[in-house]
Amino acid sequence: MTFLFTCVSSDVLNQRLAALYIFVQFPGVLGEQQNSFLPEIKARLAICIKDEGSAQCRLLAARAVLAFVMYNEGDKAVTKLFEDLLPNLLMVVNETSIAGEDDSVLKGLIDVSESMPLFLRPHLDAVCQLCLQVFTPIYLMLL
Repeated sequence: MTFLFTCVSSDVLNQRLAALYIFVQFPGVLGEQQNSFLPEIKARLAICIKDEGSAQCRLLAARAVLAFVMYNEGDKAVTKLFEDLLPNLLMVVNETSIAGEDDSVLKGLIDVSESMPLFLRPHLDAVCQLCLQVFTPIYLMLL
């Protein structure tokens, strides 16, 4: 655990990316100790999802948030804790859709909307606005 938190807090981008990638691929890596680390996990992901210096860091942090929320789907306390990261996650979805690059965060958001719509409810207006921004250009191209 110390290794992951050291890496995700590091000033070295590659170390942060490695830790985020581990969280994306193995959201249950903390096992039974997860609850004692929740505030720190959230704080680290909040910093990484706002990282102005690296779009890749923001992307992996958004994917890590989604993976962690999906992994803890049945635990309302955990998902509620991560709800306030949703606006930043939506910004990452918007950035990646405008750039036309990696759509993994958008796909993850769709998965969350299908299995955990209550997670999106507090920010439903922002989610709807994002959908309009993402899909309007595609619709106009089809006309």
